Amino acid sequence: MNEPSDTPYECIDPEIGAQIGQLERPDLDPAVRATLEAHVSVCHHCHELLRRNATLATLAREGRLAAAPGPGPVLVTRAVRPASARNSWLAGLAFAASLSAVFALPPRSVTDGAVTRGAADARFLRPVEGEVLASRRPTLRWTAIPGATRYHVELRDPAGRAVWSGESTSPSIRLPEPSPLARGGEYRALLSVQPADLLPPGEPSVRFRSGTPGDMAAHRLRWAHPALQGLVLLSLAGLIVTAIPRRRA
Repeated sequence: MNEPSDTPYECIDPEIGAQIGQLERPDLDPAVRATLEAHVSVCHHCHELLRRNATLATLAREGRLAAAPGPGPVLVTRAVRPASARNSWLAGLAFAASLSAVFALPPRSVTDGAVTRGAADARFLRPVEGEVLASRRPTLRWTAIPGATRYHVELRDPAGRAVWSGESTSPSIRLPEPSPLARGGEYRALLSVQPADLLPPGEPSVRFRSGTPGDMAAHRLRWAHPALQGLVLLSLAGLIVTAIPRRRA
């Protein structure tokens, strides 16, 4: 007898679902039968397969469907996604995960702008050197400097003119509203501390640009860690390959 086609559902427990064909056996152990019937009562996939098989069996008995050679009950099969569909889904998941990592992690610094004094590193953590920011009110962060009681941050345009300044007692500060940043503008943030002898005034500094979300995305992809860039390219290639339909022989 012809096997039923795949259902639009997936089995909730494939190991049990693969055994539901045993329900046709009159000598099936009652405990096993109870387990399989309980599974069918909650699994749309297996319920649909049994319903289709019952319909096919009825049609065959009435002579309205040609039965396959050989005795025995209708074979219930479990729908399995084609390998190409599963591979395409996995490739898409890998591509999405690698892109998420690119945008979640900070990009590489365009240059090494850290200022080192003794064994301590004094530098901006975000933005990194050359980063493109889409937010008009970003939060600037830097390494904490032991002994500093206050931090002073100044923003300057490419001509060296001050466009904003602010103070913080913690190693971070958020730009105010209205934002001093103009879309597409380039800026340099300079850090000073109190007491002043802990760090030369204006060091460290970091250069960044205010852009659109598209500008930020392009920069993140360009300056992501090389390993992440490789993952994005590999997963994209896999997605393209698995998405191309193959000709059947």
